[in-house]
Order: sequence, then C-alpha cells, then structure tokens
Amino acid sequence: MKIIVSFIPLLGFIACSAQNFKAFINKADSLYAAKNFSKSSEYYVDALELIDEKYVEPIELFNTAKSFAMLGEASKSVFYLRKAIGRGGLTSARLQETSDFKLIQPTNQWKSLIKEAKRIDKDIDSALIAKLQTIGINDQLYRKKIDSLYLNKIKNNEIKRSYFKQQDFLDSINLFQVKGILDSQGFPSRRIVGRHNTVLFYVIQHANLEIQEKYYPKFEEAANAGNLSWRVLCLMTDRIRMRKGLKQIYGTQITSGKDGESILYDVEDYDNLDKRRQEIGLEPIKDYAKFFGVKL
Repeated sequence: MKIIVSFIPLLGFIACSAQNFKAFINKADSLYAAKNFSKSSEYYVDALELIDEKYVEPIELFNTAKSFAMLGEASKSVFYLRKAIGRGGLTSARLQETSDFKLIQPTNQWKSLIKEAKRIDKDIDSALIAKLQTIGINDQLYRKKIDSLYLNKIKNNEIKRSYFKQQDFLDSINLFQVKGILDSQGFPSRRIVGRHNTVLFYVIQHANLEIQEKYYPKFEEAANAGNLSWRVLCLMTDRIRMRKGLKQIYGTQITSGKDGESILYDVEDYDNLDKRRQEIGLEPIKDYAKFFGVKL
C-alpha cells in the first residue's frame, strides 16, 4: 500500500517482524482514548502500512481520519476519509454528527468532502438495510442466550435444547431470506448497505457445507472488490476446509481434543501461519489461542 501523506514513522517498526497490525491498531485506539492524538495518528498510519490496502477496513481509515482531525490537520484527515467513503457505508450524516471533526469543519477540504459524501448517499438502500438489521438480530438472538448459559456455567439442558430449537427455526427463516437476496441481486456492496452486508455472510456461515460451498464464490468476489472483510471471509475458508477433512489455512477454527479440551484444528503449513494471518490484519495465533483458552 502506498501512502502519499507524510508522517514520522515509529523508530524501527519496519524492521521489527514481531509487530502486527492488530497490535498497532489497538495501541492507536488506546492513545486516541487518552487524547494523545499526535502519537495515535502515527500508530494508525504505521498500522495501515503493515498490510495491503485491500485488507484495510473502512472503520480503520475513519479512525485514522478522526485522529488527524483532532490535530486540526484537515488535509490528512480528508485524505483518509475519502478512502473510507470510497469503501462505502460512510454517510454525510455520520460525518457531520461526529464531533471529532469539529476543528476541520470550517475548511474548504471538509466542505468539498461533504458534497462528495452527499452524492454517494443517493446510492443507499434504506429498505434493504432495515431487512438486514432484522436478519442480524434474529441470527444472534438465541445464540447470545446460549453463550450466556455457558459463560455462567448454567447446566440446564432443557433450556439449552429450547434455545437451540428456537435458533434453528430463526436460522431457517433467515436462510430463506438471505438466499433470496444473494440469488436475485448478488452480494450487495458496502456502497448501498454499508457493513450490514456482513449479516449475509454470517447466516451462510451457520448453514450446512453444501450451501457454504455454493455461496463462497460470491463472498470471495465481494472480498476482492472490497465489499467484505478478508478477516471475515477467512472464517468460512477454514470452516469449509475443516468440514471437508482438509487442514485450515488461517487458524480460525477450534475443536475439542480427546480429553475434551479446546485445541486448534490442524493447520496447513503451520510455520507460515502467522505470516498469512498478518497479511490480512489478524493477530498472531498465540494471541488468538490465548483469548479462546487454547494451548498450542
């Protein structure tokens, strides 16, 4: 990725292969929260240099723009906002209601950007967004309740069976609607529905192998076009391979070992796993495993 905005790089970060995109973004977020906007801007830009631009999410560009705006650097802020707007889902209303841009709102660069955003607003499909929001709520409704039972160590099998049954029913309705959308109009771009299109992916992710394989090419095409996160697509990539008895590529799938403990499902070319994860902006596998309580 080539960035034309000048900045002061963090000392030695390019040479330090142990650094990772997720760590830089997290550091930038914490510095921003601490109102250290100069340093947060450096970390955001350094993070964006670590991975190919096609793997960068609009929210990461948006947060970078906010950081520069808080420094009053209109040109750099608008530079990243234009990139974020180009990815879709960023409306003129959201830009104008975000107080972080207050310092640069009087500038000509900002006024020009708002005009550009308003032109793109015309492409937004509000009806489809509302439909996707409902599907998303139903997709997680009983899954959240099931997760709560496990987290709170509540061993009531009758309640669990009831939740699973009700979620299965909602999944069948969601799948019917999602297949209708994908079959009739393909995968909707972020330009018309923003990140709400990810709901379509998760419904198919919860479906059977045959359905996943049928729609995977649409998701891959969407990711290549910048309409779906590669960090999301890799979940289905690994799940399909696992269901077919193949080794996973990105290390996202966890299974149970002989003693019931959580283990990482077999990985293809494990020695280069972190390299593949780094390329699309995922944290190192040791951090991922630690989060899920998996021993490597």
